[in-house]
Amino acid sequence: MTLLRTACALAIVALVGACAPTETKQAKSMKPSGFLHDPSQLRPGAPGEALLLYRSEGLNLAPYPKMMLDRVEVWDDARARGELREDKQKLADLLYATVLTRVRSYYVMTQTPGPDTIRVRIGLSEATASSPTMDVLSMMGPVTGTVSEAHEVATGTQAFVGAASAEAEVLDSTTGRVLLAAADRRVGQKAFTGSTGSWSDVQNAFIVWADRLVARLQAEGGPRRPLPYWAQPR
Repeated sequence: MTLLRTACALAIVALVGACAPTETKQAKSMKPSGFLHDPSQLRPGAPGEALLLYRSEGLNLAPYPKMMLDRVEVWDDARARGELREDKQKLADLLYATVLTRVRSYYVMTQTPGPDTIRVRIGLSEATASSPTMDVLSMMGPVTGTVSEAHEVATGTQAFVGAASAEAEVLDSTTGRVLLAAADRRVGQKAFTGSTGSWSDVQNAFIVWADRLVARLQAEGGPRRPLPYWAQPR
């Protein structure tokens, strides 16, 4: 219950920040971190989907009205930077809260595996803050603009903007069979308005991912009718 209360508080922060979200775009590519059970199953996603995607054959999520949502894990390079571990975990908790706010509108949340329950695992493998001041300057000046363009060619990300990478998988909670898996990376876009803080791009990526997760689950047969407030366990 403590994690749930914390998540709800973080979700309020995320939603308040979402009132004037910054724009992010999907990156050109990403490399899975090793968080997923079998990243070799991933294939390039179609437009509007994650960069990399796996869907089990004959998938139908209609028999799963309940969900176990694991706490988001900090993974790969984010884990290696010990001095930033606490900050990265706070961002991971914010991602958890953002996803929880969306999915609990349709799924009965539980911590117990069952034949009618899916388990969702999410790993945050990258979270890089932006520099709003330098972002604006790089649009105005020829020197910083050149630096930004060179940085995008080399890394796929414009300089001074934020970036975030995450991987997720949906499993049958009793058998452990992977039903869906995805890996995606989003980066900030340069704009004179919108970016109000160094983590705005990352927070906006979280919102996009949460919305797309719900949409994907529903497209695969997951619940579409919002739950009444009393349906969630107390």
